[in-house]
Amino acid sequence: HTHTHSLSLSLFFLFSFLHSFLSFFFFPLFPFPFSSFFSTNQQKTEIVKRNAGCTFKHEFNLSQTMLRVKDVQKSLRFYRDVMGMDTITEKHFESAKFSLYFLANKGVGGDVPESAEELERIKYLFHPVLELTHNHGTEHDDSFSYHNGNTEPVGFGHIGFLVDDLDGACAKLEEAGYEFKKKPTDGNMRNIAFVYDPDRYLVELIQRGATSF
Repeated sequence: HTHTHSLSLSLFFLFSFLHSFLSFFFFPLFPFPFSSFFSTNQQKTEIVKRNAGCTFKHEFNLSQTMLRVKDVQKSLRFYRDVMGMDTITEKHFESAKFSLYFLANKGVGGDVPESAEELERIKYLFHPVLELTHNHGTEHDDSFSYHNGNTEPVGFGHIGFLVDDLDGACAKLEEAGYEFKKKPTDGNMRNIAFVYDPDRYLVELIQRGATSF
């Protein structure tokens, strides 16, 4: 028993020393309690939670598309003020110097929801949400830009919006100063258009109800 007790004390002091050593030297890399590595009952918070009352029960649900944007105010003007999307929530991470803006066509208002009821209602959304990621400071760097996927090497293509009046939508965007890659009158495809957003990502506009391009 004496031997066992001595061994237990030795192990206790050994782990105490290791804990102190790691906490002192590696705290900047792991700024959380050492014991959290071993916790089996930690509270977990879902990033995007489907409300229990949601009737959309498909196993997989396309939830969001994320675009990195240089100047979020210019992007919000395009997607929210001109394209008519609603800001459903914002998340700001000052220490990491980035912010997230989630937009959707939810049909009510254009302000960030503040009431608990409105925030709860957002959990019922099942249609895709546009997530704009803004790394703070990029808007002040004249030489900075994101690759839009449509220049070499090509990759990402575009996002798309259905519109009731394609010609009217194009006229509105042109009046607001946005550049087009293709207008409805260009080429043979008269029911679609492509406009550049502030980061020169391509946005397709599709005539609602069209039976052919």
